[in-house]
Amino acid sequence: MVEAVHRQEVRNPDPQARQMLEYFLTPHGLMVMMVAGLVLMAILFVVLSGLGGSISAALLRRKEPPS
Repeated sequence: MVEAVHRQEVRNPDPQARQMLEYFLTPHGLMVMMVAGLVLMAILFVVLSGLGGSISAALLRRKEPPS
């Protein structure tokens, strides 16, 4: 992950972006990046699970009441 941040820092000509990328290389910046990634993944899992459940319920619901 650190190597990917270094590569992005070299490619980007904007000094403000470089400063932000340098912040992500500090211990606090790495922690912020990891926590943000975990929160995003948790939200993504909840949304995708809900979407899958609603699609499954819509496809598998009974069309006629049981006789």
